Amino acid sequence: MIIEYFAEISIANYLAGILLWFFLWYKLDMFKSLSYNKLLYFPLILVPIILILESLFIFLQPHIISFAVEEQLIIVIERNNSQLLTASFGILVLATIFINLKFIKGISKNFIVFLSFALICSVGGVLVLYWLPTVDPKLYFLLRHFKTIPYTFSIGFFLSGLLTLIREIPTHIAKKSK
Repeated sequence: MIIEYFAEISIANYLAGILLWFFLWYKLDMFKSLSYNKLLYFPLILVPIILILESLFIFLQPHIISFAVEEQLIIVIERNNSQLLTASFGILVLATIFINLKFIKGISKNFIVFLSFALICSVGGVLVLYWLPTVDPKLYFLLRHFKTIPYTFSIGFFLSGLLTLIREIPTHIAKKSK
């Protein structure tokens, strides 16, 4: 009975994450970007699909694994999240260097917004570490599923930023060669 309760909380968390994903795109006014960059449909749709699949996995197999396994799964999420954080930060630094060296003539607001939100979501996922539950696998189960949402968001925003950059670089190089 209690396992189903934690599974239901996790599923509700993922469904709220899907709504939050679309809400963020709406509030950041990024739906307009889809009209000139069709590649952005990929991360826009990918994140909800991942969150739906996570919910489906919990629904089909709602058992809580041992404390040791849950702890290892959280470590994997943290490691991947830190790599994504480093990549996002590195790309922002490189973009700044390229702009200052006049290699490219500026980058759109969308690129900066997407990568900034990738950084925010990566850091936001780490902040949950300040609440480390006791040696209770049920709480680690909740923590793991809670941390998956900002991690998935950071992947989505990172992909959006990269796809925006890929779309814009040929334009900037063409302008420079004229």
